[in-house]
Amino acid sequence: TFQTADKWYTALAEMHIATLVFQHNDMVEFEDDCKTKSVARQLFLRLAKQGRLSNFGFAPDNWST
Repeated sequence: TFQTADKWYTALAEMHIATLVFQHNDMVEFEDDCKTKSVARQLFLRLAKQGRLSNFGFAPDNWST
């Protein structure tokens, strides 16, 4: 389990980057495809570490704690 949504998103982003780096069976088809996927994953990781994913589009949660 993860203590916060931010920690979950960060772990998820790191797993997706690892998959891109280590998976060898048709994960990417072309150099541009690889660049696009890599940039997208790096941006997602940056947003996760900044805590900018866990509250995007959600109303403040003041009642569950």
